[in-house]
Amino acid sequence: SPLSRCYATGGVTGEGRVGGLIGRNHSTVSRCYATGSVTGYGGTYVGGLVGYSVGNYLKCFWNSTVNAGMDGIYGSSDPEVIGESTENLQKSATFINVGWDFVGESANGDLDYWRMCVDGVDYPKLSWQFLKGDLVCPDGVDILDLAYWAAYWLDGNCDASNNYCRRTDLNYDGRTDLFDYALLSAHYLKIN
Repeated sequence: SPLSRCYATGGVTGEGRVGGLIGRNHSTVSRCYATGSVTGYGGTYVGGLVGYSVGNYLKCFWNSTVNAGMDGIYGSSDPEVIGESTENLQKSATFINVGWDFVGESANGDLDYWRMCVDGVDYPKLSWQFLKGDLVCPDGVDILDLAYWAAYWLDGNCDASNNYCRRTDLNYDGRTDLFDYALLSAHYLKIN
């Protein structure tokens, strides 16, 4: 089955068919990345993103600083599997420029799958990994999140088609109301 919007940051070691994200792939992988070191001992098919592949890819990245001299997919130069430096993988523009949907931009959609508040600090994370109520940058739940949330107050048309009112329907009941405010308040002034 297809794999979409995922990442791996840990190092990987194995004998063969070793990749930063996938060892052996026969499917479609889209908008994923791997940043950890990849080491293969005595085997073949070792790649920064994928070791062995007969699959398809769409705008995936691997860390070419950590895995210098390696292919993204062993023995392949697929243009959809992009080797980038650590520095560039810690810039949201690297991902946004190839169509990844991030919080704070709408050119690539309004579903806000990914989030990175500050360049040069960390790699992107999936937006659902942040605290309930942490809706906008900077990280943590503060007055800016409350103001963003309040703009959707009593919106009753929240569903998956509009990403639950741009993520303000925190309990996914179709409405931005006091129940969502309670969830936001539970995390107020906390940082991820």
